[in-house]
Amino acid sequence: MTRSGLAPVLVVLVVVVVVALAAPGRAAAQAPAARGTELYIAGKMLLENNVVIERVAADGKATEVFRGGAPTAWRWLDAHTLIELFDEASRGDAEIAWIVDGRPDPSHSIKVENASWPAEAQAWSQYLAVRGGQLWLVREPDAPRKGKKKPAKGKPAAPVYQRVDVKPHVVQREPPPDGIAARDAGRVWLDRLPSVAAPAALKVTRQKTRIARRNLGVVRCQPAKGKPTTFPGPATHPLLRIDVAAVRFVSPTLPLYVASGIATRPDGPAFDTVAFLGCAREPLHTLVWAGGDVFLTIAGAPGGAGFAAGDSRKMELWIDGRTVASLDVLLDPAVSPVGAAR
Repeated sequence: MTRSGLAPVLVVLVVVVVVALAAPGRAAAQAPAARGTELYIAGKMLLENNVVIERVAADGKATEVFRGGAPTAWRWLDAHTLIELFDEASRGDAEIAWIVDGRPDPSHSIKVENASWPAEAQAWSQYLAVRGGQLWLVREPDAPRKGKKKPAKGKPAAPVYQRVDVKPHVVQREPPPDGIAARDAGRVWLDRLPSVAAPAALKVTRQKTRIARRNLGVVRCQPAKGKPTTFPGPATHPLLRIDVAAVRFVSPTLPLYVASGIATRPDGPAFDTVAFLGCAREPLHTLVWAGGDVFLTIAGAPGGAGFAAGDSRKMELWIDGRTVASLDVLLDPAVSPVGAAR
């Protein structure tokens, strides 16, 4: 689920695989998209500090419709509207811009001054959340870094929420009734994925295996024909060794499943996920779900190489079990929701 001689930038995204064995329907690559489907895909280019928006038409043709901005965060409000957050890192005044069908819409620009927050929250970091068609900024104190002095004992400071698409902006101490995803939204992302029955062509089970002096949960995939694969294994990069606790199949047309569990990171344990297309030896580089059976991933050879100039890898857009478009690789890609696009 994660986000140029760019190996340092993508240190936790070091494995890539898409294999024909695991991808029924691959022979239909570049077939037209489902009738009436039009999508927008946003993300940062590898060597640029700009957001790029690509429009993928119903015939699979991809056209760049916007480039610019350098925001710190972006979210799709609906199938045609991208929301960009600027100046997040400064922890000061923030500005939210709207891009509709690839065109900036200054009439909907929103500015949120730092002084509008409670005094104790004015030095906290913030993130942008889109929930139920509403725009929220959330400020919360940063977690103490490893080796840093822990705060005094007592009740930890609670996040502060501000709905910013209304005037006056609404500041409140409790989250909105329908909730807002936390900054670490891995569990929320997983919960929003569909859950379908496993295909008959393979059998996926969880087991316990000792790896590097630790007993880890692993996912074992046995195809109808061929050798089984297991993840993680001794050769898996330590940052990607997830103690697998659950497996979920998510696609009605492909053997696409997500394994989830706790990974041990330098700053402590963290919930994480990895996605597989069939009995691949390594997880997909990234998986972005748009709804229905529409998702984005990165094609390429396995082996863990980082992105570099001239890299031939592409992002593939899949709809209903077929690849319908290939795009340049984007960092932190976001696909417009499918529900309103069909």
